[in-house]
Amino acid sequence: MASLQGLLKAFCPESCIGCFPFVFQRPCLPAITEQLPLHDSLTSEGFDPEDVTEVLCSPSLKEADLKVRVDQLPAKLKQELMCRLEAFDALEAEPNPEALAIFAYGTLRGDFGPDGDKWGVLAKSEATWKPARVRGFRLYQDPRLTYPFAVRTGKDEDVIVGTVIQWPSAAAAKEQIASCNQIEGFRASQPEAGLYRRALVQAQLKDSSAPPLAALMYHQIWPSEMLRAVKEFPDGDWLAGAMPNGRC
Repeated sequence: MASLQGLLKAFCPESCIGCFPFVFQRPCLPAITEQLPLHDSLTSEGFDPEDVTEVLCSPSLKEADLKVRVDQLPAKLKQELMCRLEAFDALEAEPNPEALAIFAYGTLRGDFGPDGDKWGVLAKSEATWKPARVRGFRLYQDPRLTYPFAVRTGKDEDVIVGTVIQWPSAAAAKEQIASCNQIEGFRASQPEAGLYRRALVQAQLKDSSAPPLAALMYHQIWPSEMLRAVKEFPDGDWLAGAMPNGRC
């Protein structure tokens, strides 16, 4: 290591040596516990502790941010966190979603467990599901959490495996899409305010020559350098390679 640093100093400007450790080390993700001042102050505001943990795992938060209470944060960051948490509490009707089906790749998958998805969406709404895949996204999991997230790449070679969920009527679909929005912390009225974004995708059914189905898919925005700190699923199938406790 020392000799390599010497070579860098010989051929690189002094100003770029500071980036040397970053090239060889993964970014560090701060631990999230309920005892942290920021976590404690947000749950004291009445937010669900699990929602708080998920929001605090955002790559935009630094370790120093976690060590202060919410009222001590910069105004912009405080507003961002509050908007994300409020999205989990808001069940908003959506009169005209871009599609009437959901493509799910994590705990909302129809094959998540014997009774369907983790949240009971299928069981309570007479929904049906089919295996499918979507191109243009990559699948990851933050090791601090027990479920995955997707990142949009726009590349056809990047594929995510999951299920398309459909409902017996447009009215039922709109009602349950609103429920899925709440589960994922997405607000159609403020599409960039929540933890997740939502995209209109074309889901190709497994073992089918039928045309792709238009569906809605939730995804996150992560800086590319921070993705080195999380687990990637190269084949895009979370259930085939879930991390320990990944089905919690």
